[in-house]
Amino acid sequence: MVTFSVTIDEESHKDLFLHIMEELKFVVSVIPQVNSGVLNALDFSMSGREASDKELEELMILTEKEETYLQQQSKKINKQRFKQWQEKASK
Repeated sequence: MVTFSVTIDEESHKDLFLHIMEELKFVVSVIPQVNSGVLNALDFSMSGREASDKELEELMILTEKEETYLQQQSKKINKQRFKQWQEKASK
C-alpha cells in the first residue's frame, strides 16, 4: 500500500476531490488532516512518532470527555463499519 499527502488549494474544491476519490475503486481511504490545534486520538492509536508530554495530557483530557463503549458495543459498531466499508468497496 502507498500513502500520499495531498494539499487542496481552496476549501471549496474539497468536495470535488472527495467525489473523485470515491469513484476510484483502488483508493482505500481519504482522511482529512486535523487542524493542528485539535488533537486526534486516532493519530496515537497507530504506530508512528512519539507523543509529546503536552499531547499526552491533551489525549487524557480528550478520552475523559469521549463516550465509553463496552466490549460488545464496540464489537458491534466496528462490525457495522466494516460491513459498510465492504459494501461501498464492492460497488
